[in-house]
Amino acid sequence: MKKVIFPVIALSIIALSYQLLKSDNAKDSQLSEEVVARINKKKKKKKGRIVLDGLAAPSMKHSVLRAEYISKLADPKTGKIPQGIRAKELAFVNNMPISNSVIDFEPRGYFKIGGRTRALAFDVNDENTIIAGGVSGGIFKSTDGGQTWVKKTMGDQFHGVTCIVQDKRPGKTNNWYFGTGEGYGNSASAPSAYYFGNGMYHSDDNGETWNAITSTNSNTPNTFDLSWDVMWNIALDQSVDSLTILYGACHSSIFRSEDGGNTWSATTLASGGNSSAYTTNILVTPSGVTYGVLNSDAPSNKRGIWRSNDHGNTWENILPDSFPGVYERIVMDYNPQNENQVYFFAQTPNFGKHTNTFFDGEDWNSLWLYEYDENDTNSVSGTWTDLSDNLPDEGTSFATLYTQNAYDMAIAVHPDSANVVFIGGTNLYRSTDGFTSDQNTTMIGGYKPTSIDTNWDIYENHHPDQHLIAFSPTSHKFYSANDGGIFTTTDEFASNVVWDDLNNGYFTTQLYAVSVNQKQVTNTIVAGFQDNGNFVTRSANITDKWNMAYNGDGGWSYVTEDEDDIYLSIQRGKVAKFTLDAQGNQVSFRRMEPAGLDPDDGLFIHPFAVDPVSENTMYYPHKHDLYVYNNISSIQETGEKTPLTSGWNKVTGFDIASNKKMVSIHVTKANPGNVVYIGTDERAVFKVENPNSNNPIITELPYKDINNKTAYYSGFTIDIASNPDNGNELIFVNSNYTSRSLFYTSDGGTTVAKIGGNLEENIDGSGNGPSMRSAEILTFSNGEKMYLAGSSVGLFGTAHLNGDSTKWYRVSPEIIGNTIIERIVYRKEDGLLLIATHGNGIYYANVNSVSDLLSNEEVIVDKINTNSPKIKITENPVKGRILKFELLDKNSIDQEVALSFYSEAGHLVKNLKIFLNSSNSVDLSSFKDGVYFMRVQSEDLNESVRFVIY
Repeated sequence: MKKVIFPVIALSIIALSYQLLKSDNAKDSQLSEEVVARINKKKKKKKGRIVLDGLAAPSMKHSVLRAEYISKLADPKTGKIPQGIRAKELAFVNNMPISNSVIDFEPRGYFKIGGRTRALAFDVNDENTIIAGGVSGGIFKSTDGGQTWVKKTMGDQFHGVTCIVQDKRPGKTNNWYFGTGEGYGNSASAPSAYYFGNGMYHSDDNGETWNAITSTNSNTPNTFDLSWDVMWNIALDQSVDSLTILYGACHSSIFRSEDGGNTWSATTLASGGNSSAYTTNILVTPSGVTYGVLNSDAPSNKRGIWRSNDHGNTWENILPDSFPGVYERIVMDYNPQNENQVYFFAQTPNFGKHTNTFFDGEDWNSLWLYEYDENDTNSVSGTWTDLSDNLPDEGTSFATLYTQNAYDMAIAVHPDSANVVFIGGTNLYRSTDGFTSDQNTTMIGGYKPTSIDTNWDIYENHHPDQHLIAFSPTSHKFYSANDGGIFTTTDEFASNVVWDDLNNGYFTTQLYAVSVNQKQVTNTIVAGFQDNGNFVTRSANITDKWNMAYNGDGGWSYVTEDEDDIYLSIQRGKVAKFTLDAQGNQVSFRRMEPAGLDPDDGLFIHPFAVDPVSENTMYYPHKHDLYVYNNISSIQETGEKTPLTSGWNKVTGFDIASNKKMVSIHVTKANPGNVVYIGTDERAVFKVENPNSNNPIITELPYKDINNKTAYYSGFTIDIASNPDNGNELIFVNSNYTSRSLFYTSDGGTTVAKIGGNLEENIDGSGNGPSMRSAEILTFSNGEKMYLAGSSVGLFGTAHLNGDSTKWYRVSPEIIGNTIIERIVYRKEDGLLLIATHGNGIYYANVNSVSDLLSNEEVIVDKINTNSPKIKITENPVKGRILKFELLDKNSIDQEVALSFYSEAGHLVKNLKIFLNSSNSVDLSSFKDGVYFMRVQSEDLNESVRFVIY
């Protein structure tokens, strides 16, 4: 029989959170249709999520964000995200050409902030060696106890790390395994990208290098594709020496291997079809007793908590009759001093401790202690104690336990004190009596207990949203991993725990946006981080502290020339004007987006734009309208946290379908300046001339090429970039998979060319090419020009656009790698190039010529387009070193053009500018004999011709 003991003390707690979009929306990304339908059906039973005053509360409306996510990535023809696209796009990009960069990118920061971390483990031979992984940042290793970190996964390897384990058996400790694919909460799952996984990876040199375990990678075997896309945990049976018994707790099933992952078998704990487990978990004690969990989504004969005492060969379901019928995620830990005692911390809707959270949210959680008595033959299933009523309630909304619908869940028993049990939700708690009462529990991390809804603070030197609690193997030092990275303390028993930040170069943050002063060279950088707010630095020293100016999910920003005014935004379209001190700390502010707008009609990270010339006009797109504020410098920073009710003018007249909306905005800088381009989540892109006048001119771009054929069909226009010296030259970026992705105009949108080139597998954009996210046009003082494009698999560049034949090169695959590029920012004055990634923070380089990033043959585009339809060399070979050429396109006569001359090897030899006539000549007396290429560039010319001198 199963013995169950229930404590009688009942407490009420209020659950709360810092995050938006944490628990459910990531489930939708790549699961089969039937699984997605089942999950969405469950979600409808839960309350929506909302946000107020910048606080990212866990009561957000998931359906809105799911729609946004699908709109950004789905094939426009089917409305679905292609199954297995992550593995396919990684394979696709590995076959693309790589640029021979002269310079290297380097990390830029933030040095002291980490990103969401679910995986951390210590080398059993040396506890100063720590290996950890970010959910989108890859594997990092420290050999000095976390004081410094070195990234160990290669740039082209998978970066979505969710769990890790070391083989601790003597002689085998060089073997480590990590799993990929986060099933709950990844920020990228809705507003940016997805991070479903690609199976398991193995290292046999103590974490220095990693290789994929092919039996778990997507499409091998096909029957495991769905399961290995989401990995909840890894465990290794350290008690058996003759076999390497490895477990993978995946979506729907727990798999077991006896040969270190070469082959796998589906254990008793395997489900599938329309009623498969979404969350699973696995735990192995030192003696080899194994516990597995399949949540209540699984079939009735599979769901539950299972125990095996024969190393996973046979299993017994030990779930007590009193356990609730519905349970989501369950995390667990055994008592190191008595491994027969195991704690189970569960998210149990409508059962256990009910939580009334702020903004009308609610949650239910349970805590159970299971004890197996090996001497009691009549109760092989052990004794269960329900401890749920003793879960913490600290009395204030920010101090109470909240798991955000199972997103934040962690539990650990202290290795030296059996009665000391730690649990984590948004906050971290310590009980000194194993939660047998509510009298001995202390909040020791996460938020500050004194936080309120409109002014929230974090526990000093710590961070909300707990994902892992760990102890070093020898000294039993305490470690905490959460959405802010990795933290440690030596006084976990103190009333007020003092934390040490270990994010020194642990570059795993997830950026949404970045900006710099575009009018003068300063060291100021403003970056918007997922769940870490808007941080500002004014120092060129990478290790110097950045300061948070605006808390929340950091978004778009703008830095004015004198830097007296800085405009920052956070999730759900909130924008504020700030004055910051010399260190980037907030001095004063005023929230300023238009009042009365429904945030559900905007984006999670919602764009705005400031006129880069006057810096006194702000543009705010919202659904079908454009709002304009013509004198933002006059806004008084009164500290008010409500939107502005006056000062905004609405520009109407955009022809946008009722179920579509504006999603991107760009303002040109020069020639012509102050022209606004607006992208939507359908095929429409609009050009607005005289946008801040009483009579703006709105034109929907026809998207026709020079032959009047449609160049653009459908897609989510996620970014728009223009030439800073020529506002008529622009690139439009579509983020959808299996559709055309990049488009170019040199005449302000009158004609548009497809320039996806080799970034698209097929000429119509279909196939396994990446999702494109951002673009930038770089112009240099020597007259050269380069185009960069950021994608879901890294950075690409080209020096020559040639329609469907454009050849893009992978830039910095070893350093930047295949992480998502959210934003590209370039400042011509000093050549500063910033690459904002959603996983590895910011990279930077100083780029002052095309050859810095694209050298040799890629500079001249592999010698293509040498028979120009517009340029003809009159005498070839060139006589007397006077190059003569005719302009065949008479419409291009009487304009200034830039001429660039390259050697056959691709090296730049000469730059100059001339005024074109029908017949032209250039003195090349300094040229040696050989083969050369001339490029002719202007607003409507981009031609290459080949000639010979001898």
